[in-house]
Amino acid sequence: MIDYLNINLDLNFSKIKIKKDKPIVALISQNFLKTINCNNLFESIKQYPLFWIILIGENSNLLEDEFDNLLELESIKNNNMLNVVTTNFQFSDLTITDIEDITYEFLFLPCPNGNCQYLSFLDLNHTADRKISDFIETQLNNKTT
Repeated sequence: MIDYLNINLDLNFSKIKIKKDKPIVALISQNFLKTINCNNLFESIKQYPLFWIILIGENSNLLEDEFDNLLELESIKNNNMLNVVTTNFQFSDLTITDIEDITYEFLFLPCPNGNCQYLSFLDLNHTADRKISDFIETQLNNKTT
């Protein structure tokens, strides 16, 4: 069973049950980051065993650069941050192919054995993010049945 959770904007991050001994694959939407500062999100997630960060949206390449810089700065205190992989998936008009590719890159590529925690940071009030979230949920439901 895949350990998946979407972090909503209104959730208290400190109350979420995230395992500290299981690597995290994070899917972070540009839409989500319009409501929370990159630095604030990074401060919240850096205490966990980050493994792979996938940034999505129209300017996701810029977000990837920003997260790479944050990881590099944090690596001075924590060498494990040097091992975190960052990738981005850039789109302007989201298609079903984009959704399938994003889901594959999130759920299957980084951790084929499924031995990771999967956290998505999607703004479910945004149509593109909602479509991605719904597709991920469908894939997970199909996998467990």
